Amino acid sequence: MSLKAKKILAACLMLAVAASALAAPLALAAPALSDRLLTAAKDVLSLLSYGEYQKAFAKARLDERGLSVDDFQKFVETKLPDVATGTVQQDVTVGFYDGIQWLVAIPVLEPVNGDVQALVFTSVDGRSFDSYTNMTWSDVLKAVDASTDVVWDDAYQPKAPLVVPDDPGA
Repeated sequence: MSLKAKKILAACLMLAVAASALAAPLALAAPALSDRLLTAAKDVLSLLSYGEYQKAFAKARLDERGLSVDDFQKFVETKLPDVATGTVQQDVTVGFYDGIQWLVAIPVLEPVNGDVQALVFTSVDGRSFDSYTNMTWSDVLKAVDASTDVVWDDAYQPKAPLVVPDDPGA
């Protein structure tokens, strides 16, 4: 191979390396997360607490993904039994990007400890749910800490006691 051919080959290799280095961050950029998904997750959890599995499934638009409402109901009943109590929290929701997809997590109960179960929806495009799973709240928080793209809808803040001063006139 001639010296000129070696230089051309070396230049092409350097260009290929530079192009791949530039493309890698672009490929990992998170698509925007729709606020509608955070609201939808809350609505789905509320419907589930009333036993409205069909309506919850439709609200999540999971039928568009070829998923089954019967499988969804079995999942909720076995993996998220606290939903059946009828008293679910609807304040805290978080979306976080794991490098491949968005995960939208809503704890079923007030997340007072890491053992609280969370209903988690996945979304590749940030505009519609693709699937569902469950995680403990501690696992959600670990994943949130590891993510650079996080969207909170009312981050959890434990209720602080209300301090009322004594009446000085009493």
